[in-house]
Amino acid sequence: MLLVDNAHTPLGRQLVEPLLRQRAAGMLDRIAVFASSRVRDHEGLSHAVRRRLPEVAHGSHWSRGTGVTAGILAVELTPLGPEQVRSAFDRHDRAGRIPAGLARGVHRLTGGRPLAVELLALAAGEAPEPASLVPGSLLDCTVEVREDRAPAQVADELLARLLPGPGQRLEFLSVLAAAHGEDSARLLAESRLGRGSPDGDVALRMRDVLRADDWPVGPGHFVADPLLRALLLHRLRFQDGDHPSYAVWQAVHVSLRGAYGPGGRRPSVPHLLHQKLVLGDAEACVGHLRLRFEEPDVRAWLESLRFIASAPYPRVRGSAGPDPRRAVALGRADNAAPRGLEPAAAELHVLLRRLLHGIWLLSDPLALPDEEVIDKMAHELRQLSGRHPTGNSELWDAATHWPRDIRAWRPLSMPPGEPGPDGGGRPRGDGGPDA
Repeated sequence: MLLVDNAHTPLGRQLVEPLLRQRAAGMLDRIAVFASSRVRDHEGLSHAVRRRLPEVAHGSHWSRGTGVTAGILAVELTPLGPEQVRSAFDRHDRAGRIPAGLARGVHRLTGGRPLAVELLALAAGEAPEPASLVPGSLLDCTVEVREDRAPAQVADELLARLLPGPGQRLEFLSVLAAAHGEDSARLLAESRLGRGSPDGDVALRMRDVLRADDWPVGPGHFVADPLLRALLLHRLRFQDGDHPSYAVWQAVHVSLRGAYGPGGRRPSVPHLLHQKLVLGDAEACVGHLRLRFEEPDVRAWLESLRFIASAPYPRVRGSAGPDPRRAVALGRADNAAPRGLEPAAAELHVLLRRLLHGIWLLSDPLALPDEEVIDKMAHELRQLSGRHPTGNSELWDAATHWPRDIRAWRPLSMPPGEPGPDGGGRPRGDGGPDA
């Protein structure tokens, strides 16, 4: 039996293709070859017989064709479902100490990738205080993967396995993971990674690196896969161990804020406010939402709110206790009105501050849904429905459907209640055209 990893790479093809050609020519052997490929639609699989994993659980039901690549039975490894992820966590948590929603949150974050699920379940089972775990805190955990290796941090181990290759690729992609699309990735590459490179445009090279391993690159996010993006942003924030300054994280987001601001190379108000929220200026976001609230296009206002609140949260490693956004969302912290506003405007400002922090928390794939915050979000949206001169229907729909989306572990639908390809709304976080 021969095991070949990364058979889609040039070296992998050099190992597998001669064997396939010999077999197609009629030569017999007694070797069973199991080869993995990260690229589903690789040209070397053009004539392969395809099966899903459950279809070959009790037999392959396959015979070799006459062509070279017809000698391949391509079995797609299907993602784990929520119940399978729950079972994986139960195996490592016999005492039932972890939070009830943690396995479901890990399924949302990982998309059911078995490798990620197993490592995160192992980390949860070994955590000294599992009751307070959220998906984001699992990335900080250290686990013993193999007896002949020192324990490794979960986030580092996952990145090494999901994105193998030279360390410089991780350096570059950790920065570019903050970009919203190819154009903003190129801006970041110029400002943070050096304008010139002997190997060509850094952003385009990294785009091709992602595509070569079948990772999606999208207009809403340069690194479009949620798990890979979360891991790269985790590395961007913590790689230098420079708490509390987080200098590299700050510099990257300051660069994007400048590019999206007035006079920047890609001015865009939603993207600017998204970056301001990352950098801690929530009041600028709340002020903008308050000033635009009574405009007639309520759908655009809700889209803006949803996009701004999809900003990555600047986590503190090892922090214990409730998420700080929770207290703000429930009105138990930072609940004072700003000075100089009329009473009605001040009341609206405070309401929108609570709502923004609630949606920011509930939309975060590294956090877990909170029933009290969900109820508060619905209440605030109903309050806004009664205040808006023309758009009360869409705000009421958001108050009805967004809690359902969150409880079903879906992205917030837009328009509220409209099904998207994944059963929720359109993918969140696009903010309009790529900036």
